[in-house]
Amino acid sequence: MPPPLPPPPPSADHISLLLGLTLVNHHQVPIYAMDSWFALRFKSANIYLDTARECYEAYVIYNFYMYLLTYLRMRPDFDASLEGRPAQKNLFPFCCLP
Repeated sequence: MPPPLPPPPPSADHISLLLGLTLVNHHQVPIYAMDSWFALRFKSANIYLDTARECYEAYVIYNFYMYLLTYLRMRPDFDASLEGRPAQKNLFPFCCLP
């Protein structure tokens, strides 16, 4: 069996998308710092600030997931390598789920 082909070089679209998704993750620390400062300064608005922070955290997790998918899809054999693998057995509480 011949060795697998190397992945093609990333296109400019892939690079710009990866950079944009990376910048979203880098803004997480300053936003958390501002949220903490505002929560200490304005105690009555704490619940609203925490809600906004949690929404931003969900957005960052979504962007990280999209970053991983974009990066892994640059490999031409990614889908084929996933389809060829057997399903993994889950641990106790999750093995009972459908």
